[in-house]
Amino acid sequence: MKKITKIFVAIIAVGILASAQMSVKGQAFEKGSMVANAGLGFGWYSYGYGNVTSLPAISVSLEKGIKDFDFGTLAVGGIVGFKHASLGSAYGSDWSWTDYIIAARGAIHADLFKVEKLDTYAGVALGLRLETWKYETAFTGKATESSTNGLFALYAGARYYFTEKFAAFGEVGYGLGYLTLGVSLKLK
Repeated sequence: MKKITKIFVAIIAVGILASAQMSVKGQAFEKGSMVANAGLGFGWYSYGYGNVTSLPAISVSLEKGIKDFDFGTLAVGGIVGFKHASLGSAYGSDWSWTDYIIAARGAIHADLFKVEKLDTYAGVALGLRLETWKYETAFTGKATESSTNGLFALYAGARYYFTEKFAAFGEVGYGLGYLTLGVSLKLK
């Protein structure tokens, strides 16, 4: 699944960069635009045994358009997020996983479909993933482990504006989920 997502994001990114003849005028996102997003991410924990309970990932991000090009607008920003899942086993053991991410994001916004209220984009996120595992078994008792890892995520998305300031968005990629859906508020 990771390879399919990366290939899809790469195809979208190539499409954006290949549309260099497009104008950024009339585009939903341009230099100076600032947008805040709140989303729920789906798809990450999927185990074929036990009783898995997984909450959707929760993320908040902010981005600002910093430079217009012939093919689109470069935006930078950041994201923070949280994901939790637990597994209750028939054998008397319980497991839980909690992930936090904090990352910088950069994206190219391009008017791919020439729809005035649609903002299409692709980008990359670089940051940290903080992971904690808690488990309890009849043999080992309670234990907690944690680690900090680097985060590299590719994503592609679209945002549709219902009003001048309010939009719904969807993103595919790898971060806290393979699909993130949410709402956006244009601050500038």
